[in-house]
Amino acid sequence: MPRYVRDPQLRDFQAKLRQEAKRIGQLAQGLGYVVYAIRDPTRMDERRHHEQGPPIYVGQSKQIAVRANDHLRDGGEGYASSRCKAGLLKRIMKQWRVPKFEILDSAPTHVTSLIAETVWARRFVWLGYELANKWPEHRTKEPPRGLLSVPEKRLWNLTVAEAIEDEVALHLECRACTIRKAVDLLHLRPETPLRSLRSLKLTCAVCGHSLLRIRRPNPVAWRWDTYQPKRMISSSGRDNEVRNVAD
Repeated sequence: MPRYVRDPQLRDFQAKLRQEAKRIGQLAQGLGYVVYAIRDPTRMDERRHHEQGPPIYVGQSKQIAVRANDHLRDGGEGYASSRCKAGLLKRIMKQWRVPKFEILDSAPTHVTSLIAETVWARRFVWLGYELANKWPEHRTKEPPRGLLSVPEKRLWNLTVAEAIEDEVALHLECRACTIRKAVDLLHLRPETPLRSLRSLKLTCAVCGHSLLRIRRPNPVAWRWDTYQPKRMISSSGRDNEVRNVAD
C-alpha cells in the first residue's frame, strides 16, 4: 500500500505528477515506440519559444507512461546540485512545477526509435540546447548517419523478438580458431533480452576468447531502410529541417 502523505500541498503535487504521466501515455496510444522530450516549464525557451520551456532530455520508449513515472521518481530522489537528468528534474520539482513531456516522433521498431532519438537529440544540441543525455552519439553536432549512428553496444538492449524484427543478428565467432556460426534467434524465447545472453560469457573451448558477437543489419538491405524521422517544425509553424542534422 502506498504511504499516506499528510502534507496536502505535496499530496496535490504528486497527483499532478501522476496526471502528467497519464496524459503523455494517452497521447502515445497506438504509436508504438515514441521519441519524447522532457521540458523545463520554469525557464523560457529563448531559441524556439516553446510554451512549455526548453528541452532538457530526449528519450525513446514503447511504454512512455511507465517511463515518465520512472523519470519523475528519479527526480524526486535526485540531487538538486547535479546537472544530470535527475538533478534537473529535482530542481524543477522543488519549485512545485511539473516537468512536461512532449512526443516528438514515433517509430515502428526499437532500432528505428534509437535512430530517431539520436536525430532529435542532435537537432536540439545543434540549436544550442543543453541536454542531460549522456550517450556520446546524442551530444555531438555531427550529422547523424541513420543506422550507422546507433552503436552496436546499444543493440544489446533489444529483446530477441525486437532483434528479429530489426534484423539484428548474433554470431558465435572466434577469429583465432576460425569459428563462424550464426545464432538462431527463432529458437530462443522472444522476451529474452540480448544482454542476458551476453552475460553467459560464452568462450572458445580452444583459446578462451569471447565468442558472442552482435551485428547490426546491412544498411543497404535493411527492411526498415526507408524509415525517416519527422522533420522539425519551425517556431513559426513552417516545416523547417535543421540543415546540418538532416535525415
